[in-house]
Amino acid sequence: MNSDKYILIIDNQKNKKNIYYYLTQVLSKNNINYLEVNTLQQLNNIKNKWHKIKGIILSGSNKRLSIGIPYSTFLLNKNAITYIDAPVLGICYGMQFLNFYDYGTISQLPEFCNQKILIKKHKNHKLLKGINDNFFAECKNNDYVSKKGNNMNVIATHNNNIQITVDDKNKRYGIQFHPELKKSTQPLLFNFIYDICKY
Repeated sequence: MNSDKYILIIDNQKNKKNIYYYLTQVLSKNNINYLEVNTLQQLNNIKNKWHKIKGIILSGSNKRLSIGIPYSTFLLNKNAITYIDAPVLGICYGMQFLNFYDYGTISQLPEFCNQKILIKKHKNHKLLKGINDNFFAECKNNDYVSKKGNNMNVIATHNNNIQITVDDKNKRYGIQFHPELKKSTQPLLFNFIYDICKY
């Protein structure tokens, strides 16, 4: 691995179990050098490496933005995306945070989504390179983006639910489902890392 560049993971889950484990495994198996932090102190401790960070991934979480956000979690995600000059990809909770931070609205689903869903692509975008116009993905969420952030554009949905948002100006990208869970959707991660972040 090249230690001159990194992908930074903001671990909103604060552990490596379940879904988060799959994300780190995908990066490791593809020789993508990454750093993980789950507190503001840890983020500050790696300040000497901030200039080597090519991209930031905000992970999923069992926290609920529809209920509220702990100040420490808000500050960790805010500082990472504000002070580090790198594109940002939010996955599930991470996508919700990016839209919430951009004055969008997060609402609660009638029931937990834990299934394979059909995603419809509405626009071509480099994040979706090599992805079919209609594709299946794995969702694991209680909340959803009911109103997109002010600078976000919706490029994919499931029924009427927003699934992918992009803000090319600020280089912030959100995916509601978990691309790391299926080989067919993992290219979304690689498109972000290689094509957008230029890793």
